[in-house]
Amino acid sequence: MADKRISDLNALTTTATDDAILVSDTSASETKKITIENFFNTIPMSSTAVGSVTVSTSTQALDGKRLFLCTGTSSAACVATMTAGDFTGQTITIALIATVPTSFKVTPANFLDHTGGSNTKISIPSVGSNATLVWTGAKWIVTSLIGNAVTST
Repeated sequence: MADKRISDLNALTTTATDDAILVSDTSASETKKITIENFFNTIPMSSTAVGSVTVSTSTQALDGKRLFLCTGTSSAACVATMTAGDFTGQTITIALIATVPTSFKVTPANFLDHTGGSNTKISIPSVGSNATLVWTGAKWIVTSLIGNAVTST
């Protein structure tokens, strides 16, 4: 293998947890191997992946996190927005965890209504309801609606 470039190797389309990948260990100036399982087990999970926000009549931006735990303002209609995703496959879950507002609607940029209709927002009307979206590289699409969450105009 010393005389082959990585780009010249045969491609593997599926992996097992004990398959190995190459790693350039910069601290040892050496190329090493690591199993797929160990590689994914060492990816750090940051606490910044979770956001907590009290949504209100002032528009809140729900960007850059994987999970938003939202608390409403009971006497107001709450609003939130989402910009385009950061990378293809990015997933965001928005959950209402306390204080039911008069309404809670999230407006994602570049929203693809999963019903094939003209809905532009996600309504999350009750505590425990949530919506999960994935960024396709061009649009946000709903992958699940739990509880009373629905798409709306």
